[in-house]
Amino acid sequence: MCCIPAVAIPLLIVSIVISALFSKPQISKPYTMDIPINIPRQINPEIQDPISKSVVYSFTTKDSHINNTGYIMDQFPYSKNTYWTNFKYSCYNDITGQPIPLEIGLELETSDGYTYCVQMLHERQDKVWYNTEWPFPSVKTVGQKAGLYFKIKPPSNEVKYTIYISLLGFMDLFPNVENYLLLSTLDTYQLVFSKFEYDDPDLSTGSIYNVEHYDYISDIVKKACGIRLIKRY
Repeated sequence: MCCIPAVAIPLLIVSIVISALFSKPQISKPYTMDIPINIPRQINPEIQDPISKSVVYSFTTKDSHINNTGYIMDQFPYSKNTYWTNFKYSCYNDITGQPIPLEIGLELETSDGYTYCVQMLHERQDKVWYNTEWPFPSVKTVGQKAGLYFKIKPPSNEVKYTIYISLLGFMDLFPNVENYLLLSTLDTYQLVFSKFEYDDPDLSTGSIYNVEHYDYISDIVKKACGIRLIKRY
């Protein structure tokens, strides 16, 4: 996972349209025929009906901003006890209706301001489910830029277009604990996702750190849940 310098990300008005798959932005239950269920079955075979645990989020303009290098940035939402595993997109020219290929990558911004490349920006086929590298725990980072982002290169020479992005996750893939240690290819500690949940959901929050910049690994490792790369399940 490559590290890139953290930069300020100004909140600008998005001039393109990123529309929801549903009439209102929401986290919802998906259509069963379109949901890949191999990942939850590999991670937690005790889940008998992965579809019943599935969650789909459809991105809208409220999730997006343009960063200072001109890329569209869509931040992953918070969904309790959910682990994000897959995504897909479609993009169309609003005038001709023709599909437009997109270059999409994944970036992670930590709570202490570091930005990491999770998946390199590259052209992807539309309407195809891709995995998210790790089954990422959904963490509520209120008031922080910390979180996971889709990084999208706007289509060139297109006056007006609409982008649809669906993010797929599954509930209860792992034990509900306070800290999750995301492991590297060699199963060494790489990232710490922490969630602090209270009876009042408004008080719940979380944090994300790279292990290199986290001073409390020895304090949390015994009770933390390890999460491997998707390809290692």
